[in-house]
Amino acid sequence: MNGKPLPRLGVDELDDQHERMASMREEIRLLPTLSRAYPWLELLEEFRSHFCLESQMMVEDSFPDRRLHELDHERILAHMTRIGSDALEGLPIEDSELDSLERWMASHLLSADKSLVEFRLETELWKLREECQWDALELVGRK
Repeated sequence: MNGKPLPRLGVDELDDQHERMASMREEIRLLPTLSRAYPWLELLEEFRSHFCLESQMMVEDSFPDRRLHELDHERILAHMTRIGSDALEGLPIEDSELDSLERWMASHLLSADKSLVEFRLETELWKLREECQWDALELVGRK
């Protein structure tokens, strides 16, 4: 992000993907505006792959804000697809689009993704507490 690293959320796979997408975005910025179509489409595929991972996590954990989170994904994918299609038709991908994507990524990461990770951690803690309670009950029953 213009030299600023993205905040890490504590889930290596997500954090690594976020960093890769930010790096790809910045590599596109170095290209001439009329040479950005195919790298942009590669970035779009990286976003799709990343969103699939997040969707799997949301389903696994019964994340209550899943639909809102996925709607945010759908909106940015539609926007990126339109820009990619226009670029294939010969329109430039301007730096302003990369700036907009950068702002979206930071905002999404610090709100929706952070909420997902916090929910996952809370869910894991509850599972551990339940396991510990069962272990304690078993120990009491053995005495």
